[in-house]
Amino acid sequence: MKYILITLLTCFAWSQTSTSSLLGLGGNILYYDPSTVGAGGSTLFSSHSDEFTSSSPTTLWKTNTTRLSVSTSFNRNRTDGGGRQESQLINQISFTFPIKPMSALSFGLRPHTRSAFQIRTNYDESEHVQFDENVFAPAFYYHSSGGISRYFLSYSKKINDTYSLGVTWNSEFGNLFLTDSVLTYKVTTNSESGATVYSLSDISINNLTHNFKGSSIYFEGSYTQNKNHLVLGIELENSLTIKSRNYSPITGSESTTKETIKMEFTGFKGGYEYKHNETISGIVEVNYYKPLKTANPIFGLNNLNQLGLHAGIIKRVKNSKLGRWDFLNISTGLYSYQHKTSNGNYNDTGISFGLGLEYFNKRNMIDLVVTAGKRTSPFEELTNEKYINLMVGITTGETWFIKRRKK
Repeated sequence: MKYILITLLTCFAWSQTSTSSLLGLGGNILYYDPSTVGAGGSTLFSSHSDEFTSSSPTTLWKTNTTRLSVSTSFNRNRTDGGGRQESQLINQISFTFPIKPMSALSFGLRPHTRSAFQIRTNYDESEHVQFDENVFAPAFYYHSSGGISRYFLSYSKKINDTYSLGVTWNSEFGNLFLTDSVLTYKVTTNSESGATVYSLSDISINNLTHNFKGSSIYFEGSYTQNKNHLVLGIELENSLTIKSRNYSPITGSESTTKETIKMEFTGFKGGYEYKHNETISGIVEVNYYKPLKTANPIFGLNNLNQLGLHAGIIKRVKNSKLGRWDFLNISTGLYSYQHKTSNGNYNDTGISFGLGLEYFNKRNMIDLVVTAGKRTSPFEELTNEKYINLMVGITTGETWFIKRRKK
């Protein structure tokens, strides 16, 4: 199956967010909060002046207001064999509020994996197959949409001036729809005109639906001493049930399977920030992720693991005059991902630039991040995928649920 798929990819037309959509249960969503992404694709260190970020639970206690955060991204990519594709994705909606001095809760919704592609080849573009003195030409069609989403609940607490802890519980749900169709045409030659004639001979359609339900948990700890800031995190899949239904509308045949993944290590994060002063800092970060393997992956290809290396610089410019804005935050950096799949390895390297504005007494933030890079692929014909992503985040703060101090 792999050999046939790779051979046919040269004539496919694409409509997808990335070639990673073709693996396992879809591509993993790596970024949620643009305040961190500008510094080399980091997820642990925010460019905000209070260092608050919804993607790192050890920082949530730093908020002194109730915050609503929303982020979205606009993606454009181009491959040598498939032209240009564009997409938009909502990355996160979160709600954070302090519950006690130096502790906070956060909850919301974010995607975890996504698959979105459409692959077609016409019968006159595919290789002809000879069988019993007859010549046939297949036309292939593949379509996929959906993935896993997460409701999350996070708790954060400052233990003392040195240590902070955070934990996030994820409730996972969703559906992934896959359609695999093959139209077989008989190839003949018109005796009068000599033109090639294609006549439909057979149709095969299979619809595969994955239904997801489960939970996972993420633990994170933070250490701060003088100019040094260290963060470590680990993620475990508590339980994920995948119900799969394979249905053929042509024959009416149907089969169902069920698999359950329990208590499995799925990821590790580690990062270090050196604070040169109150306005400039440098960060390095390592992310290791082990996507869940399923018995029915897309195209039979599982994403086995991925290792991300990140390095960046954050600069905060404080407004010394009275005005509507308080801080202008600038960040930039480099990142590199190494992906290992059941069909070989591929790389993803790029550069990032972030710009953020804090205004109205640092209660409100707007963040813009641009990432651009190049991604190889487990499919040899799609090895030069160039992409550019724009990520936009808005955070607004209010004094809801905060008790007024008695004079």
